Amino acid sequence: MKRKSVVWLVSVLMLSAFLAGCGGGGKSAPTGQQEINSIIDRFQNGIKNKDLTGVDSFLASTVHFVLEDDEWWYINDDFSRTEFKAILVSILAGWDTILDYKIKDRQMIIGETEATVRAVEYTRGIIGGVTNDSTGTVTVVFRKANESWFITSLSLYY
Repeated sequence: MKRKSVVWLVSVLMLSAFLAGCGGGGKSAPTGQQEINSIIDRFQNGIKNKDLTGVDSFLASTVHFVLEDDEWWYINDDFSRTEFKAILVSILAGWDTILDYKIKDRQMIIGETEATVRAVEYTRGIIGGVTNDSTGTVTVVFRKANESWFITSLSLYY
């Protein structure tokens, strides 16, 4: 009889712990910050490797793109996902090799359906046989739709 009471008590305690979420085996869903950092990391790796395969999965159907560089570029317009990707490919084609590319020192403001990330963008690469370093600021705006985050705006200032 005493053994049955102990087994019953242990069973009740284990059930209580499980119901309280203390089972120890479950994984929690990623936070908005983790999801957004993952997207930025994937984008960053795509630029660094000059391989934009897969970026479509986190680009909105229309992306507002701003690129200001006093020497070469000025863009400020809305582009379809396909057009935006083509612009990125064109920009990357100007680099012989990208040695390093980072989006660092990220500061995030995350709401329920919109997030803004401001960061430092650093590129080190070779253009025409000459090693170049460039540092600028980047602002990325995300919108959440169907439980996923999508880039809706990307602004680069050099």
